[in-house]
Amino acid sequence: MVLKKFIVAAYLLAVSCVIYAVDEFDIQVCEAQAEDASKNECYRGLKIDSSCDNLESTAQLPCYRKSAEVLQSAILDRKRLERERVAKEEAEREKARKSAATQEQNSKKQVPDYRSQPPESNSIPMSFQDCLSRKTQVIASLGVNPRHIIPIVNTGIMTMDRICTSDGSVLITCSKPDRKMIVTKSAATADVGCR
Repeated sequence: MVLKKFIVAAYLLAVSCVIYAVDEFDIQVCEAQAEDASKNECYRGLKIDSSCDNLESTAQLPCYRKSAEVLQSAILDRKRLERERVAKEEAEREKARKSAATQEQNSKKQVPDYRSQPPESNSIPMSFQDCLSRKTQVIASLGVNPRHIIPIVNTGIMTMDRICTSDGSVLITCSKPDRKMIVTKSAATADVGCR
């Protein structure tokens, strides 16, 4: 198999100008001639193999046919190699395109969707007065600027304040009827009141 490819490659090198000038149609035209003498003349005109020209007329046609067969094989090999080259280039372009698309997707920062995370809420039982004192302590411990404290409700039986932080907010509710303190933590994107 390797030897055959080597011989074909050597033949291709020797008759490279013929390969580009002669195609399968030309060979079919010569074979369609009625008489052997006409076929010989046709092949001679194609200049497939000049060594056949010096043979007897009965030996010329088999020589031309053998040369044409090798030439057709070389033409088919050339076409196959061209198709393989084009397919390989297309596969490499597709691979490069996919790689670029993957890199582009990976380069974009993956921002977590805080809106899908519900606020975290804790309820602590205590008296209303203890709740108010505790709320003051929590606000002081957060070290929040007073302009980031948003009072929502402030009555004698309920207070509700939103404390805006850098990563979200804390909602502190004191309820006298329920006797509890409710602390709700929300992510930054879920907070409408702190923007």
